[in-house]
Amino acid sequence: MNSAAKTMAVPKVWVVVVAFLTLSTVILVTWLNRVKLDTEVVRIDVGDAVLEGTLYSAAPTKGRLPTIVVLHGSGPDDRQNPYYRTLAKTFARAGFATFVYDKRGCGNSTGRWIAAPFQRLIADAVKVVGRLREMPQVDPKRIVVWGGSEGASIAPEVAVRSRARGVIAQSASGVAFWKQNRFQNIQYLRRIGLSESAIQKELSVHEAAMHYARTGKDWTRLEIMGLDFPSQIPRMILGGAGIAQNLTMNLLLGCAS
Repeated sequence: MNSAAKTMAVPKVWVVVVAFLTLSTVILVTWLNRVKLDTEVVRIDVGDAVLEGTLYSAAPTKGRLPTIVVLHGSGPDDRQNPYYRTLAKTFARAGFATFVYDKRGCGNSTGRWIAAPFQRLIADAVKVVGRLREMPQVDPKRIVVWGGSEGASIAPEVAVRSRARGVIAQSASGVAFWKQNRFQNIQYLRRIGLSESAIQKELSVHEAAMHYARTGKDWTRLEIMGLDFPSQIPRMILGGAGIAQNLTMNLLLGCAS
């Protein structure tokens, strides 16, 4: 095959791949849309907030079903996330009910997610599992906790504390969360074109924030360090740390877990 023929063959391969993926997506969406769901809205008092969620199950719901509780990724997240709807339909086809709730401070849930350390999010999820055990549609002995990204980081602890039957961790971190956060910041700073020396300067703020998060000490040092940096990361860290000053737990946006 000459070079011209090889050049023409590459686009043809990509056309086939794209066509296959498109067809597969259409088939999957069509298959999932055939699933009809029963829904029930549930409100759960967790002490300093009220969480609202929806229990999804294949219609018509029959008997007590094994149930999967969905834990959110980082940032604001609620039942409007289309991925969770896809999960509910997929699990329904397999005979599971799925419970998705609005993270505190999101959707119809009260409270503030940005001021909630991991331990608070874990406690919320444990309360959710406890409430589901009381529902007639849920098999109390067959509740599984599913978490994605940040949710995957806390899902094992939620499963242990709530005595869930199992845990599913999707896109979980293989290292401590603060290490993953540091790595993510480094990649971002390189992508926006900072020099290695500038990156190290910005990371000094990150390290100082971790020190403050663990000990509650040296806030003034962190505040001074966070001034006059080219990216938004130090200002973001300072904003979170400012909230953390009023918390009783020495946890800063989950980074010290």
